[in-house]
Amino acid sequence: MPRNSYAVKIPTINELMGIKAPGRKRQLTNAQKIYCWENNPHRCNICLKSVLKFSDAEFDHTRAYSKGGVTNLKNVKISHRQCNRLKGTKTLSKTKKNAWS
Repeated sequence: MPRNSYAVKIPTINELMGIKAPGRKRQLTNAQKIYCWENNPHRCNICLKSVLKFSDAEFDHTRAYSKGGVTNLKNVKISHRQCNRLKGTKTLSKTKKNAWS
């Protein structure tokens, strides 16, 4: 029996609610954050000043997640919250260039 060429795809409840299907992860687990904190110097990758407390640290994707960067310990560096927000999806060199001009 031939299929109907006018078949309509019915969206799932998750699609209707805007919930994305599980795929690439965006955030490190707590264990990964602790490992990164304990095994790296406590310096901001952006401004190079000390990050004094774990609670003040954010874990910045060196290659932005939105630009295809993966979430793993090789692509993540410690940064200050303010520095990470300033950087956004820009590269590190563009962020530093804008900060110094």
